[in-house]
Amino acid sequence: MGDLFFDKGTEKTKRVRIVDYIESKGVELLILDEFNHLLDSDTKCVLQKVADWIKGLANTIKNPIILSGVPDAEKIFKVNI
Repeated sequence: MGDLFFDKGTEKTKRVRIVDYIESKGVELLILDEFNHLLDSDTKCVLQKVADWIKGLANTIKNPIILSGVPDAEKIFKVNI
């Protein structure tokens, strides 16, 4: 999407930039590929944070999000039922 500083900033500033880019570029669908890489630290706390972050992003941008990865990625949302 053209963010020259994609690897810089806090979680909060990165989220603001993501939302700004989505709105300014007219993104209608967000696809997160390799979603399974978020499972590297497979603790309940980390899984809960990831699930909450994705849900919060979806609520903010009001656009559909497709998560792509291995079937184990489902663990993230089973924690947050």
